[in-house]
Amino acid sequence: MAGLANMSQFQTGESQRHLAMEQPICYFNWDQRQQARSCMETLVQALSEDPVNSYFSGSKRRMFVQGEVKGYLKALPAATNFIATADSLAVALWQLLPLETPRNELLAGWTRIFNVPPRLWGQLLKLELHYESAHEEIAKQVGSYYYLSFIGTKAESRGKGYGSRLLSHITQRADAEGRWCLLEATSEMSQALYARHGFVTYEIYRVSSKAPPVFFMKRPPTAALVAAAAIMPAIAEAAVVPIGAPVSA
Repeated sequence: MAGLANMSQFQTGESQRHLAMEQPICYFNWDQRQQARSCMETLVQALSEDPVNSYFSGSKRRMFVQGEVKGYLKALPAATNFIATADSLAVALWQLLPLETPRNELLAGWTRIFNVPPRLWGQLLKLELHYESAHEEIAKQVGSYYYLSFIGTKAESRGKGYGSRLLSHITQRADAEGRWCLLEATSEMSQALYARHGFVTYEIYRVSSKAPPVFFMKRPPTAALVAAAAIMPAIAEAAVVPIGAPVSA
């Protein structure tokens, strides 16, 4: 009977994930005020549980996150890569950097420092500057790329594939366009989710010995990898010199 129960649970989970992958995706920005506020609430609920946000803001983490998310929404009023499920149960704020850079970095999150204890201001500044340095370095290497600023799912909808739906929506586009994707994971659980979508951790950063780790992750366009894999056998075959054949100097 236990086996039948487990099978039933598995089938239910698979059915829920299938439904999530069929969910229509909506684009929005701050101009769609009603949906923007609904999406903001989803992100605030999800990100209030984030280890890094909790470290910096403690009991004020909801205010901390709300200020940051609202700042991003308002700083990118013409954003074209903010996506959500139609019911706003899952939300992801993607940017095509450096083309979609917030018009005012102050609005894009710096005001949240006032919800952080003064003793941590230096660490928050250090972390923000490290983010910016990493983004600049990636841009030098690969040009424009998709960056995931925030992603979150409402508590009752977690584990059903909604996060994967929003990740796949942009990573598939990135593959088609030949672009890289970049993000920072703030827990081992989210790191594992991103890894399943092709993201690779290239740096683990702690702003202090007591701070939780931040996993810097990047994802090359799969199309480029497939193309490289396809030509590698031909290159290897061309490099083979038959025994006894003359070798040019």
